[in-house]
Amino acid sequence: MLAGASGALLAWLVCMAGALVRPTAPARLAVRRAADAVTVAAREASPGAGASAVAAREASRGAGASAAVAREASHGRDAAPGARPTDAASPVPSRHAARAARLAVARARDVLADDASWRLPRGAVPALARELDEIERALDALGVPRDGTAAPVRTSLTAQARSRVRGPWRLATARVGISGLVAGGVAAVAGLGHAAWATMGSTAVLQGESARHAVVRALQRGAGTVAGALLAWPLLAAPLGFWGTAAVVVVLQTVTETIVGRHYGLAMLTITPMALLMTSLAHPADPAGLALDRALDTVLGAAVGVLAVVLVHPRTRPRARENPGTAR
Repeated sequence: MLAGASGALLAWLVCMAGALVRPTAPARLAVRRAADAVTVAAREASPGAGASAVAAREASRGAGASAAVAREASHGRDAAPGARPTDAASPVPSRHAARAARLAVARARDVLADDASWRLPRGAVPALARELDEIERALDALGVPRDGTAAPVRTSLTAQARSRVRGPWRLATARVGISGLVAGGVAAVAGLGHAAWATMGSTAVLQGESARHAVVRALQRGAGTVAGALLAWPLLAAPLGFWGTAAVVVVLQTVTETIVGRHYGLAMLTITPMALLMTSLAHPADPAGLALDRALDTVLGAAVGVLAVVLVHPRTRPRARENPGTAR
């Protein structure tokens, strides 16, 4: 238990190292990418304005440099003295470059909104927001229209958790928990050797997006597991040894990764032998009994999962009936 807790703590520290050491790095990177996108747009609008590239890249490196983006982005766009406004050349970037620049700016706005809702990087948000405003004004000077969307607003994690307490997740959580307990309990009472497999079978079925998808998933998992258990039986009985079993598991894992995204039922033909072989390495058991337990537990779990989908499925409001007078 101590080793597991230490490993979990180490993994958490590795994953959170960036946020703990330099929490403002994502926002600074997003602002810099926005400046680079404006640079590309400025080059297409004014190919001769080489200084705009340098100025745009410097926009995210310090205060004051972003003002140069606006000055350089409009380089060459002013009309000659005495010329009428209609005589001034108005080169604009391509649609692709303009859209990429606007998307980069919008992405930077999202990142800044996230940082504004968190205490650690919140202090750097105002300065980065001013730089991003200068970058967006430079994009306006290039004649790229704005999309008109409002700046995103984020709330704290505590506020989000409070607002989602009464969300739709409660029904799904209850359905998964109840079906898992029922499937495991029935398997234990029936004397099956691995009740956890029944729990896994029921929860896997409940991952379907709809009742029809869940039923199809249950059929695929049940039939695929039964066929996979039949394939695993001779492999479990064969004297493969440790390294032979490990080699077969690697081959099965490779095949599984290839087909699991295409057909869930076919993937169970390789997932089942792989799981049973790994189980036999840790706890050797009778091959026939192990394969039979896997098949029966999984079929039981799939059946309980289907019952949970049918009996505890969220109801949708009936659609308003179409007015007979407007029907064609």
